[in-house]
Amino acid sequence: MDVNFINAYSEVLTENFDAVIKQNMLLQARLKLNDKEAERFKDTTIQLQELQAERKELLDKIELLNATVVRTENVRYKANENDSLAAEKSRIQVALNESMKEAENLKKEIDTKAKQFKETTKSKDQKISELEDYIKTLEELLPASKLKKVNPEAAAAKVQPVK
Repeated sequence: MDVNFINAYSEVLTENFDAVIKQNMLLQARLKLNDKEAERFKDTTIQLQELQAERKELLDKIELLNATVVRTENVRYKANENDSLAAEKSRIQVALNESMKEAENLKKEIDTKAKQFKETTKSKDQKISELEDYIKTLEELLPASKLKKVNPEAAAAKVQPVK
């Protein structure tokens, strides 16, 4: 075997060995990077799961808060409605009180007018009675012939004797 052949063989062998070692190193570097990526992927997956759990908790809290807001709004609406009802009741009570006062004043006025009417009627009845008595007195004083012109019925009663 020739020295040149051995040298060429050694050289080829060395070059191939270098190429295999380079490829082995590249492969090991890639494996190391892949391991780091896998570790980072695991960490990211864990973080994602934690974030999803937090998101679910927050959504549950939001749902509870929304329910609380709805209940609060219902209570506020009922409170406003109660305030409106109280204001309406107060307004109606004031109107009723005013109407009652007005009715009482009208009743007093009616009573006063009724008393005045009774007094006036009594006074007028008394005056009529006095005038009737005066007319009778005058009719008695008038002779029958003159009475016939003024009141024929009274004259006829005066002429005929009372039985």
